[in-house]
Amino acid sequence: MKKFKLMLLFTLILTILSSTSSNAAAKYSKIYPDCKTKKGKYTISYTTKKGLNLYVEGNSKPVVSIPYSQEILDYVLNDEKIYYSYNKKIMQFDIITKKKISIKEFKNNPNICAVRDEYIYVTVYPFDENHEGAYETDFYKINMKNKETTLLAKNASSIVLAENNIFYRPTTTDVSGQPLYSIDYNGKNLKKISDDVIHYQVINKKLYFVTESIQDFMQTVYVSNLDGTEKKQLTNSIDGYVYNITPTDVYYAVIGNNTINYKLNLSTKKVEVVKQVNTNVYELNY
Repeated sequence: MKKFKLMLLFTLILTILSSTSSNAAAKYSKIYPDCKTKKGKYTISYTTKKGLNLYVEGNSKPVVSIPYSQEILDYVLNDEKIYYSYNKKIMQFDIITKKKISIKEFKNNPNICAVRDEYIYVTVYPFDENHEGAYETDFYKINMKNKETTLLAKNASSIVLAENNIFYRPTTTDVSGQPLYSIDYNGKNLKKISDDVIHYQVINKKLYFVTESIQDFMQTVYVSNLDGTEKKQLTNSIDGYVYNITPTDVYYAVIGNNTINYKLNLSTKKVEVVKQVNTNVYELNY
């Protein structure tokens, strides 16, 4: 029963928060339907009724408007450009010049993970329709200047970019823990960081990750160097679902008839009830 309830929370909280907070080092913000994202002077509103609207601070009228479409999977805001996947293509929209170009077309719909320097990072289902792992996505980087596409890892999801390496877990339709792996930006030096990882974030050049026991589903928070060394346990077993971590606090939910959200202070170990987390508005300060 607990695992079923966790699955419900997973779709609401973990996917969204792990795509914003965890990937701050990649300097991007991911947009989901019916949410707002704030980054610097920009605010992006994306709804099924009005589509994508980008506002500049102090201006009530949008400077960019893109109609909603079921073919649009996600958005990434990087510098003065918006990248989005549309009808199996990766599109780039220049906020300043208002020019739109197609960067790359795939045989299946790509999912944009991040934009960093001249590369855009995506996951996409394999081109072969008879591929045995029907839900497994492959991870690529695309050079936006020459369109060269490089496969970095097969069966990879939940991508997190750090300074010199990239973290990922195997693709899964379940919410149970999966092995956490690290590769460099060329897809080399594969290393397994830990087993049974449910959530992870890179903060201040440290890797924070949550493991889940396969016996009782209790979760534990750890911190390590980005290469997995000097692993340190930060919490005892938590009977709940950890969905966000900061250098000082751990946020988790206990699911029942009424879901309750808690904050655990890592220094004092004090636990307090907090208001329900608003998963539809994100503030990015990087």
